[in-house]
Amino acid sequence: MMGLAGVTELGEALGIRLEKLTIEQKIAPANRVRAMYNPQSLQLHTSAEYAVERAIGATSDTLNFKGMKYGDLVLELILDASRPGVRDSVTSQLAQLRKVCLPAKGASGSYADHLLNISWGRMDWLGEPYCVAYCTSMGVDYTLFGRSGRPMRATVKLELKVQPAAADQSIQVAGGGPKRAINNLRDKLGI
Repeated sequence: MMGLAGVTELGEALGIRLEKLTIEQKIAPANRVRAMYNPQSLQLHTSAEYAVERAIGATSDTLNFKGMKYGDLVLELILDASRPGVRDSVTSQLAQLRKVCLPAKGASGSYADHLLNISWGRMDWLGEPYCVAYCTSMGVDYTLFGRSGRPMRATVKLELKVQPAAADQSIQVAGGGPKRAINNLRDKLGI
């Protein structure tokens, strides 16, 4: 039986980050951040919108599907620079998170928003291997400081608007492909 350290090393050698949630920009996947994430619960909301119509001479209303509405997702991330081996300060981790998630002023002077792909282990986001969302709010709660006053740990609350998956863009998770192969490998390794 492989110990936790062996599983972690093997997982990282295979490119599998066991404890990390990944947030990356959809148009520039190299702009990403990984953070510790292990929630007690996770709520993802999205809804369908219908129009109520009544035809002339009809005795009852009919519902016609108009489209999917954006939903809400709240993530609480832990940024920690107090653990041995962590090279990035909380300040630099927060700067990277802001760079990836929040709208930024472009060369033209106007702000560009960032559509984000959010993934976490084997989480199934309403039938997708990742959640597509826009960040609408980021709050930071500093929870540990060094003697110099430098932040050593922070909890970040990200509020996101989830973009509903379009029918023609849906990814079939159950039918095979790379995600299924990775999950099969994880099952065999017990991770």
